[in-house]
Amino acid sequence: MTKSQYTMAVLSSNSALIASCCCCCCCCSCDVDVTEPPERLEVFDNIMDDDDADIFSVHNRSLNSSYLKPHKDPSASAANATKQEFDNEFEDLDDAENVFEEGEDHQHDASQSNHLFPPSSSANSSVDFDDENMSQLSVDSTSHLMGNFEDPDLSRATKKFISSLRAKTPNLAELPRAGTGLNRPNSPRSKYIMKCLSGGVNPRASLILRKTLTKELYLQHYGMGDDMAKMLAESLAELPFINSINIADNNLTDEGMKPLLDAAMVMPKLTTLDMSDNVIGPATADALADLLTKDPPTLERLLLRKADVDDFEGERFVTALLGNTVIKELDLSNNLIGHAEILNTVMPDLLTATEAIAELLRSDTCRLETLKLSWNMIRLDSGIDLAKSLEINASLTHLDLRYNSLGHDGGQALGNSLMENRTLKTLLISNNNLNSTACFVLCIGVEQNLALKYVNMDENPIGEAGARSLMHVSTAVGSRLVLSAARCNTSLRDEKFWFDQARPCRSYNLDLSCNYDRAVAFKVLSLVANHPTIIINSASYQPTRNTKPEKIDFVQVQLTDKEDFLDDAQKIVLQNLYKLQECAKDIENVERLFSSFDKDSSGEITRDEFKDLLVEIGIEVTEAQITDVMSVYDVDGGGTIELSEFLSFVRLQHVEAGSRITDMIESQALVNVNSKTIRYKPPRVGFLQLQVFDSYSKKENFSVLTTTNRNVSSNVAEKMGDVSTLITYAFSNSKLRLSEAYNYYVTMYSDIGDKARVLAKLLPQMALSSEARILVSKVTHDDPVMVARVKQTLGLAMRPIFGLANGFYSLNLTKNVDRICFMKLLELSTTVNSKRMVLSKMGIGRIGDTSQHNNWSCFRNEFFNGSPVQITIDAFTPLPQVGKLEFDFSGALRPAFGQVHLSDNKLTKVLMNMTLVPADGRDANIKLLKRYTKDSNSTVKGDGNMIYTPKDTTAVETGNVQYEFYDNLNLREEAVTNAIRAEEIKVDFMKEWHEEKKRREDNKEDDQVTAEVGSEQRDTNSIADDVPVNKMDSTSRPGTPAGDTFTEQPDKSRNRDDAVRNAQAEAGRERLRQLLKSEKITDGAKAARIMENLQDLLGDYWIMAKHLANIVKVFTVGNAIHTKLFGTYRVELVVSLFSRLIDVHHFDLVARELTGFEMGCLYCRLGWLNIFNTMKPEGAFELALSRWEERQIAKIAVVLSVIEPGMSLCDPNLTLFVCYRHETVCGTPPPISACCQSFACS
Repeated sequence: MTKSQYTMAVLSSNSALIASCCCCCCCCSCDVDVTEPPERLEVFDNIMDDDDADIFSVHNRSLNSSYLKPHKDPSASAANATKQEFDNEFEDLDDAENVFEEGEDHQHDASQSNHLFPPSSSANSSVDFDDENMSQLSVDSTSHLMGNFEDPDLSRATKKFISSLRAKTPNLAELPRAGTGLNRPNSPRSKYIMKCLSGGVNPRASLILRKTLTKELYLQHYGMGDDMAKMLAESLAELPFINSINIADNNLTDEGMKPLLDAAMVMPKLTTLDMSDNVIGPATADALADLLTKDPPTLERLLLRKADVDDFEGERFVTALLGNTVIKELDLSNNLIGHAEILNTVMPDLLTATEAIAELLRSDTCRLETLKLSWNMIRLDSGIDLAKSLEINASLTHLDLRYNSLGHDGGQALGNSLMENRTLKTLLISNNNLNSTACFVLCIGVEQNLALKYVNMDENPIGEAGARSLMHVSTAVGSRLVLSAARCNTSLRDEKFWFDQARPCRSYNLDLSCNYDRAVAFKVLSLVANHPTIIINSASYQPTRNTKPEKIDFVQVQLTDKEDFLDDAQKIVLQNLYKLQECAKDIENVERLFSSFDKDSSGEITRDEFKDLLVEIGIEVTEAQITDVMSVYDVDGGGTIELSEFLSFVRLQHVEAGSRITDMIESQALVNVNSKTIRYKPPRVGFLQLQVFDSYSKKENFSVLTTTNRNVSSNVAEKMGDVSTLITYAFSNSKLRLSEAYNYYVTMYSDIGDKARVLAKLLPQMALSSEARILVSKVTHDDPVMVARVKQTLGLAMRPIFGLANGFYSLNLTKNVDRICFMKLLELSTTVNSKRMVLSKMGIGRIGDTSQHNNWSCFRNEFFNGSPVQITIDAFTPLPQVGKLEFDFSGALRPAFGQVHLSDNKLTKVLMNMTLVPADGRDANIKLLKRYTKDSNSTVKGDGNMIYTPKDTTAVETGNVQYEFYDNLNLREEAVTNAIRAEEIKVDFMKEWHEEKKRREDNKEDDQVTAEVGSEQRDTNSIADDVPVNKMDSTSRPGTPAGDTFTEQPDKSRNRDDAVRNAQAEAGRERLRQLLKSEKITDGAKAARIMENLQDLLGDYWIMAKHLANIVKVFTVGNAIHTKLFGTYRVELVVSLFSRLIDVHHFDLVARELTGFEMGCLYCRLGWLNIFNTMKPEGAFELALSRWEERQIAKIAVVLSVIEPGMSLCDPNLTLFVCYRHETVCGTPPPISACCQSFACS
């Protein structure tokens, strides 16, 4: 082989082609995996293309350097290279080229060919063109160059080379033919360069320039055009190892893409094809169809983004996918799919691309996992068809439908399909014109689909109802799904949305073939299962309208399906809760440890000792949590906690941990009584009738929001905009614990900046009244001005929220807070009496009814708009929107497990702090309490000693008071209003607030909460120490009180907070002392302040009858008349604290300290059956037989006189007289035999 022949071979095979996309094929033997590094890799960094490129010099580097680089070196000479060297090197080159041409069938030993190009004895070995060499070139290899010399697209270097070739080879016709002098096949890159030159197209080195060994052909953004694509296509067919081709954004049309697809047909390993940002026409669509139907199919990913694909072109190749079991990803984003949808109205048989995709998803052979259809025009019937296909599909995991027009019907169809789908993990449906109805159905689908992990519904006009639906689903799914709904319009109203999620109690007749009705069925069942009081009164199902309804018996159960979706952080929290539960289990060990910490045997330990003791037990707490606990148990402000209180705390931790564990791993569900382990799922056809009813009786199991629910709902709300309103939607049907409520407060306060308004939203949803008190304390820092604002905002609703529901109420049902108050009272009444009814096993359910009207109710003396009425669930469901409702509430709760009662020592300290007991009267008060204890014990033993035996005169006085009370009930609201006005003390709270604020600023106590009366603005510094680390439950450590995630405060900050709190408490006590000493303030105003303080301090405690008697005895100023006909301040206090009594059977201790007038008022307000003790019936009583409860007392007295031995009603001292009185009680006229009966029992 001559020098010229070798030079031409190098030129034709490697100039502008070296290191092309097929370098992986020509550099390694076919029996070696191409993914592994070859023995050497030759790569050209650039292709010569300038005026000085006269000579191509081939540099051969060693195996380690492994690359070749063309360069110009005019001074180099070919004299240093011999003909034998050229011949040897060509043999190596020939071998390498043969490897490439023969593909996998040729076995090439790379070790026998150490160099692909000629070695050199010097650093720079070059090949020059001389006459002898040029004479050896074949005509075939040069003739095409001659004819295109004037082509303007040729580079200047190429033109210069051809000119030199002409000058040195004058007689081209005499040159030998191809294959005689240069007997070797052309490589794919040789074919490409020769095809370009023969076609008058300038070869582009950038198309074949490679710097790494790869099986991917990446030619995106090269702008090659159709002509260049056709040149490239002939070479691509001979690249057997290529598995990925990217020719996106190359100005290609059918003319250029069809040849490329034809070449891809013979590529056996091609799995990925990206033809995005080109213009696909019918010819390309047909070629794609052929490629997708070839046997065997190899293509797994087909990307056609922004490729001008319309319905007709898309339908051609998508239909070809039917039966394809290989394709995994199809990307048709940003095309014209859906533009022909309007033709469906006149061409019903037209198959659009969307409908073809739906058919593909429904096929049994579909293995498509990722489908991207964003930025198209998918809408109307095609959109509905696509959505319905997801119901059947079992392979798709990622669906991108952003920026389409699914709208009302498409959104509903998609939501209904999600209820059945179990594979989809990612759903992107932002900007789809989804209204409230569509959003609601989608939310139900998302809630029912347990496979979904991420859903994006950004920028849709979902409206108010849609926003409420999103917030509900955010609390239902928890952390198993990430939900985004940013920048949605939440102010719109959807007229088609008839279901009121805030008032679900009604009758439903649902057509399950309608997507919206079926979603309503799912929502109602879910709401009933999770709501504290709402139940299904009746349910039935009809397969068709003409069939007989089949009754459905629902049972609420707890399914442990949530545990499967806990993330790692939640699993850690769950383990910590189990540890906490175990730590709080050993009560005996706790008692021993308490005694060891109580060095002085006083029965009390300090705050620091309390913390150390908790650590010793294994319960780790923060300073914030210690403060919260002390605020509950340190009722006297002494900074100590007693053994009974500590044991109560530990027991509550045990219960709380168990409750949180249940909430984390169990979900509430309604099941058919015949299949108690399977959640009921409404069928897809038929009719479902439901009667949903608010029982107002708290169920044993219901939903309580966890920290995870709170985090998810807060994140969704913050992205949507109206944070405070949206978060209120999230917890509207659930109960809150302290930690979740406080973190909600932080988020909502940052939105509206008004503490009182935020608390007014949170407090009605608190699960425990004690935690409601702690929340107010944490938020207000016990600032009296701020607390007063909160009470003013919530009004009478503060009583049931704080656990002191008993008392007189005058409610305006047009006000939301008054409606909340009434519903909480109705719930409390039904819950209390439902438990009594369950325990009533005698008398056909009548034993235990202490109501006024024999209706198992805690409401008494009711008036609605000035007329007597009986408050029942039936009468006030639905709750009237307007009207004035007046009544007394009298309910007696029972302490739950672990709750502590007040000790004698604590009560004495409280009374001393309020100056009701003098500073030197501690021992005397303790002695009084012991005497009460002795008296109550003596009556229990049955030794004949009675604590309180009413006399005849007292009985008559009490009877007269009751008649006056009932006869003037219509005047009561006015009398109470006047009493409240008389109690007012003129205090300039604005002046006091400004003085307090200035003092705090002077002391730089920026961390304290500031309250601004009127329009309150957010103080960025005031919340700094309140904001906890907003993390998941994972912030809890082993043994931490269940669920609390508060920030640990430094000791300095804690000490300052404690100092401020103590200073405020002392200042409050001092103000009370000064108030009681003042002669300018009326006794009524003084009594009102003392009563309010006692209610706040004792509201969290269970008290004994002796404690209440002690309070009544020392509360001398409480003898002042509150309302002339309805009682004193002592009566008001006894009524409010009556529900906290543990031993009601010793109420005679309290009665002994009250006057006949006060006892008469108590009988009317609390009820005879709540006070009268059948085990202590001795005394004189006046009873009106026209009133049901008093007639029951008379029956009891008669029965006792008959069955008990000895003299009872037959006693010689018995006085029996009858006097008829005309009266009407609550609209019920007395019977003819109505009388007032006075009797004495011995």
